[in-house]
Amino acid sequence: MKLLFPFSLFLVVSCPLFLTAQPEPRFDPFDWTAYRHLGRINSITEGYNYVYFGTEDGGIVRYHIFRNAFAPPITRAQGLSGNRIQLVHFDRETGTLWVVTDKGLEYSYSREGDWYYLSFEDIGIASGTRILRMGSSARNLWLLAGSMFIKLDHLSGIVLGMAPKPDEDSIAWSSGPLLPGEKPPEKIADYSVMDGWMLNLNQFIDPFGRVTDITTIYQGQEYWIGAEDGTIFLGDKQLEAFYPQRFGLANTDVTTFTHGRQFWVAGRYGVEATGVTRFDYRRKMFDFFDFDVNINMNPQSLFSSLEVGDEIWLGGKSGILVYDKKESFWRILDETRGLPVGSIVTMASDDSAYVWVGLSAGIARMNIKTKRAEPIGIEDLFLGRFIFDLEIIGDQLWIGNERGLYIYDTQRKTLVKYTAFGDFSLLRGRQKVFSYFWKIRSYKQQVFIATPQGILRYDSKSKQWDVIIEPSEYQGKRVLAMEFSGNQCFLGTLDGVIRIDLRQHFSRVYNYSFIRRVNDMYITNGTLWLGTPEGLISFLWKKDQ
Repeated sequence: MKLLFPFSLFLVVSCPLFLTAQPEPRFDPFDWTAYRHLGRINSITEGYNYVYFGTEDGGIVRYHIFRNAFAPPITRAQGLSGNRIQLVHFDRETGTLWVVTDKGLEYSYSREGDWYYLSFEDIGIASGTRILRMGSSARNLWLLAGSMFIKLDHLSGIVLGMAPKPDEDSIAWSSGPLLPGEKPPEKIADYSVMDGWMLNLNQFIDPFGRVTDITTIYQGQEYWIGAEDGTIFLGDKQLEAFYPQRFGLANTDVTTFTHGRQFWVAGRYGVEATGVTRFDYRRKMFDFFDFDVNINMNPQSLFSSLEVGDEIWLGGKSGILVYDKKESFWRILDETRGLPVGSIVTMASDDSAYVWVGLSAGIARMNIKTKRAEPIGIEDLFLGRFIFDLEIIGDQLWIGNERGLYIYDTQRKTLVKYTAFGDFSLLRGRQKVFSYFWKIRSYKQQVFIATPQGILRYDSKSKQWDVIIEPSEYQGKRVLAMEFSGNQCFLGTLDGVIRIDLRQHFSRVYNYSFIRRVNDMYITNGTLWLGTPEGLISFLWKKDQ
């Protein structure tokens, strides 16, 4: 073949490093799935069945072409080295999915797991070099890095050379970030935008008047446009209309989510946190409630959540946000409603009249109807005390803090310490050594309490107390969340999840780096959901028995 121009005389030989497809070989690619805040859309490419979107913080988002629906994303949970995707490219000749991250070049033949990794040094460019475009021909993969084109073998990733221009004409390029001075195609100026959006040259304007820049444009079977705020626009060429699509979370650092048919997901307020997400996990659909466009929805970190009838209660650093689902209306409950000062750490509801609120410095009872505090006389006993957890069990309110575990009878209006409640013969005096009652969970007529000294269990039928799990079984780790399914106990800790079989006392530890701290947990239909600083994570745990 005659070259259009000479290539560099040296040949860079790269040796790809295999990364495990998932945390461990026994897992299938999507046994673990992480949903995150996307950030801006950096790159778009079209495959056989999916359109792939490289995002700033949410990994690779996938849209099924024929189902017209989003599929689970590809993140570090599938073996990627990072969630920041600069470029993504699908090679139609080999069926390989290629990705440029801030770590290097990665590729997968399955387009899901089994990722291979090449560092920037492996492909002969300096670390931190900006790769602007990625494409492929019938035989090669091409990268535009700075002002140089790098040619690689599209099966192995071995570098074949570099030059100021490609020596092939038929290169299919995926989209990359818009370059300075680059303008969108003139054709799209005539497109209308649905759902109240408007297109203004290289920007979109949302229904609230907020402007977001176009960051990347891909023309395949349809137009696809990515925006700065993470919105994806599908351009129908026949109807000449753009349809905005949203995926991912308003906040990656998930501290709490409601436990029901839909998740209301909230977290710490920061640079990447824009509000609250309503997530229909069965249909993979997301709705956003942003702080800056909703009246009475003041920006704050949120730590606890509760679904009460037709309302969503979200407790945070400066009060409780309440959303009326019927009226589509937010309100804030704070000191003006009698709520004590402090962060809302935990909440519990009797589903009829009151929401009980545990704060960083006390306890309160809020009337569901009037949205005002109604003291019951025990508030002073907990003044200045950090309330770890609250649980409503029948007519009883269970209260856990660093000093003890207390049971308040809502009918008799009596408060007792747990050491004066039930039969302790099985503990043989150990009841006096327990402190820091972190989590309380009621399951199948039993109450479980997580402490540094072990997991206590109270049997509501026999009235007996015992220790169901010794602290050695969870290494004495701080327990932040606790859930049960059958004989399985799940403990969310500062360093992942521990699953313990309550009959055989067999345990498994899931402390992968893409999980970190587990703030909240919920089990539904064989799926364990985790609220973590790395996003909302699902785990098909029944496949790992």
